[in-house]
Amino acid sequence: MYMNSLARDFFLDAGPFFEVRVLEEERAWSWERAKTLCPRLPRGWFELSRCASDVKREFVLDFWLSHFSFQPHVHPMFIDFFTKVEDISVVVTQSAVGEAFVPELVYSLKEDRTFFRGFVGASEGEVREAQSTFSFLLPKDYLAWMKIHNGFGKLSEMGMLPLDELFPLYRSVQMIQLNWKEPLYIRNRRVDPSSFVPFFEAEGLQSFQGFYTDWHTGHEIGNVHVSGMECRISDFDGVHPDTDALAFGSFLDWLAHYLQGMNISF
Repeated sequence: MYMNSLARDFFLDAGPFFEVRVLEEERAWSWERAKTLCPRLPRGWFELSRCASDVKREFVLDFWLSHFSFQPHVHPMFIDFFTKVEDISVVVTQSAVGEAFVPELVYSLKEDRTFFRGFVGASEGEVREAQSTFSFLLPKDYLAWMKIHNGFGKLSEMGMLPLDELFPLYRSVQMIQLNWKEPLYIRNRRVDPSSFVPFFEAEGLQSFQGFYTDWHTGHEIGNVHVSGMECRISDFDGVHPDTDALAFGSFLDWLAHYLQGMNISF
């Protein structure tokens, strides 16, 4: 059986879909038929669905790691994540009659612990368009990840937003902060609302993880947490990363901890 029970319940029983197909179970489908039903399906994902589970895990892990320069504190966490993955499935979903199917990769963890899901990676054009809306350079490791999955999340929540939703959320969160009675501070330094660029939203909680453009850590921009309900930002010294405060020195560092199951809000 492909996908753990949590993933199957979401996609095949309780999820908000009109129709769902698991490509591993559609052995009679040719590439031509799959591409016709799901135009955004990459050929590589179709071929992946024809492989054994261990081959899929090895291939996808290598694909992930090939996008990033080696980071000794992050890469082992990615490798550890894949040891917990039971299977990687290619799922295509249809929201309504007549609509094209949308492809996702579903990472089912062992012992029915949870599952992660990701959309098709962004194209070079989509990356350039997203970058053009900002006056500063988005972190390289973040853009590299978006070429793997342009939208990623856990269970039903696709918390890591696609690139075309990044700037609208950025402006929306600015307005939220401007409506607060008191501004945010990191220690004694006032946080300019325009310096926080959210890339992750916890659904229904007004809880965001985002780049803090006034915090440069080596070659990257650090990222911090903002709680809209509590009008609160990561409490750290503004210089050194602090995992407990959800202040990370790089996007990859945050991602590695997210995959390990950390709490995503205060």
